[in-house]
Formats: sequence, C-alpha cells, structure tokens
Amino acid sequence: MLVNNEIITELYENAGDTRYQKALEYVKDKRVTITNVNYENKNNFELAATVKGSNGTYNVYAKIEEGEIKDIKCSCPDNTQNYCTCKHILAMFIEFIDNSIYEELYANQPVKKNRKRQSLICMLMMRIAPPTKVIMNLWKKEQLDVWGSLRASVP
Repeated sequence: MLVNNEIITELYENAGDTRYQKALEYVKDKRVTITNVNYENKNNFELAATVKGSNGTYNVYAKIEEGEIKDIKCSCPDNTQNYCTCKHILAMFIEFIDNSIYEELYANQPVKKNRKRQSLICMLMMRIAPPTKVIMNLWKKEQLDVWGSLRASVP
C-alpha cells in the first residue's frame, strides 16, 4: 500500500462518512488531478493536487513525515474555516491510493531505471496533454529517454 493505514484511518475519522462518500464521487467523476508527487515510502511523501469541487477548483497539499501528517491543507472553505479533513483532501488520497498507475510507479521503491517504468511514463505522457508536473518530475528524475521510447513503440 502506498500510504500508511494509520494515516488513512486518521483522515477518514476526521472527515466523517459524508465527506468520504463525496470524495469517492469526485474520484469516480475524474475531478482529481495529482499535480505533484515526492515519494520516498508510505511514511514519507508529499502530494499535491487540484480537485474540481462543486464551487470551484481547489488546491490540495499533504506532507507526511515519519508516518505523521506534518502539513495538510486545501484552499476550500470547509478546510480553511473548520480545520477539518475536507472531501478534497480525501479525494486526493483516494486517487493516489486507488490509481494503479501510482501503484506501478511507487509501490516497489527504490525502483531502478527500467523498461517497465519507462513504458509507464510514456503511456502517461500520451494520455495527459500537456504533461503534468508529476510526469515532468519523473522524466527529469529518471533522466529517461521518453521520446525515444515513444518513437520505438510506434509501428
């Protein structure tokens, strides 16, 4: 699992079932875009996302260190006024945990530069236009010849 279960439990308990159900809808409706991932392991990572809510698009951020939530915020009124885990924060975590692409990229850390990872990044780049910060960061970090791989995969 990409995120420590205790963190997920803490977020869910703080948010409650109503916010959780709405977060699931946001993920299902593809309203969550992960914009940045800095991942070491399930106890040390940063996530950033935008979530299209019912009254606008909100910026979401979380920093986990040593299995503890060090910083977590959303630009929505629910989070800024009530200091609670909002549906947008939950939606970002659900998208990260449930999306098989992130599981492939981060589950077996440390990952060596290999063809499988390179192919996955190529696939992401073909699906997302323009490439998100996540893809660009991976590209730079791994120093992959992504475009060469794309050319090689086209018949």
